[in-house]
Amino acid sequence: MKNNKEPEIARRYAPRIFFDENEPFLPLYVGYTVVRGEEIDSPSFSRKLTPPKNGMTIEYAIYWDWDIGHHYDLEHLWVHVNQKGEVISFEGSAHGLYINLWPSPPELEALIKALKNKNRKNKYCPAEKEFNFPRIYKSGEGLLCYSQPGKHAFAPSADWYRQQQEFVTAECNQRAGQAATIGGVYGDSLLNKYRDCEELARDYLKRSAFNPTLNFNQLIDLKTDVELMSWKKLYKLIPERINYWMQRLKIDSKEDE
Repeated sequence: MKNNKEPEIARRYAPRIFFDENEPFLPLYVGYTVVRGEEIDSPSFSRKLTPPKNGMTIEYAIYWDWDIGHHYDLEHLWVHVNQKGEVISFEGSAHGLYINLWPSPPELEALIKALKNKNRKNKYCPAEKEFNFPRIYKSGEGLLCYSQPGKHAFAPSADWYRQQQEFVTAECNQRAGQAATIGGVYGDSLLNKYRDCEELARDYLKRSAFNPTLNFNQLIDLKTDVELMSWKKLYKLIPERINYWMQRLKIDSKEDE
């Protein structure tokens, strides 16, 4: 497959995401990277991208203007496809780790343990058991996952969040705006640029605090409901979105005086 087919490939395998019915922040853009042949470093996440032999790996960097804890959010999904065009595994990011969403997701307890012990060299939470998901997953048509309310980390089942209801709810209200501003993939240069907006961002997020219902009935299809673009294009777009919001917060604060 040639590079001019990459938008088509990204759209074909793009997953669907279920969100809590009270989720205030939904994704706007997805930046894709299609990898074939040699292993590469992910351009937007701390991991290697190793495509299957004669197959490919598709990385989806999913962008939100806000996470309930801070301005701008990137979460990731990875789809690994064999030479027949079949999906052989589906992974997602979760609080800096990455986990198998299908066919063999970890137990929730294993993820919690991995989060407590994560480091730069080991960000993978290993698979533990087979899940009885439909075979349609192999075609790429049935890929789906669940997004943590407010924080957007991915899970294979809504039950993960229902089992952690107290923690999940606290993230959405008591801890809203805790970080306020971050540098993320842009590092300290971005963080330092908007130091004067930190309290404005924190106040905005505190006003956005909510109580999740843990009913995941908002469905976003990355094929149709958000704009798909190359990661290079999204990387250039994100600072524009951040600047838009920081300037808007400044204007709104002056109008409230």
